[in-house]
Amino acid sequence: YAMTADLPVVRFLAWVSVLLLTTSSTQAYEFDKDTGVYCKEKAEKEYCIKDPDAFFDCPITCADHLLAANRPSWGGFENLKTSSPFYDYEGTSYWDEDDSVIEFDDFSGELCLVVTVPLYPGLADFYHQLLNHIQTLYPYVLKVVLVPLPGQDGIQLKPIPKSKILVLQQVTNVQAHPLVSYLSGKIQKGIFDPTLVNAFLVSPDGNHVEMHISPTMAKLQKHIGLHIQDEL
Repeated sequence: YAMTADLPVVRFLAWVSVLLLTTSSTQAYEFDKDTGVYCKEKAEKEYCIKDPDAFFDCPITCADHLLAANRPSWGGFENLKTSSPFYDYEGTSYWDEDDSVIEFDDFSGELCLVVTVPLYPGLADFYHQLLNHIQTLYPYVLKVVLVPLPGQDGIQLKPIPKSKILVLQQVTNVQAHPLVSYLSGKIQKGIFDPTLVNAFLVSPDGNHVEMHISPTMAKLQKHIGLHIQDEL
């Protein structure tokens, strides 16, 4: 469905999401803590983008290592400048993996999380499952869009039954892709790295966009929660 930007509706659904979170017993233990051994050693040996199990065993260490190794002087967060609402810019029609047309302006009035994910072993499926889990936590106020980027040849996302997130068709030319170019063009040149996970959190009115590089589950939940609280 396409939710309108009616403020009372947005506030009501934000309140419902908070209520569901406080009453749900669902735990994201597989996403928000390291359960494996030798996580630091695995990260240093680049297993996080080579071993299919590394990110699932060591999600915190892997996410932090990739950020520190590639952006050592940057905190992994930036507010983007928008001269006009995100949902209004031209070229917002895309195709998902089922060849259905996706219109981003249909999301106006909803919090939207657009995430570019490079297709590396383990990393891609980990974030695919993490984003699907996040969508189930905020079903009434959040739209999640995954944009697959080139990684290792032959790697494809594994289907998730009854998934509610939108997965776009795989990007073949990162520089030429209009959505990726639009979002990466809003930040300081050189910060966007297509070999890392980049999460763009767009406010319901489209005027505020945050970028998070190599985010953990806790980081995404924190900033999604801040946006929801603002709507209450």
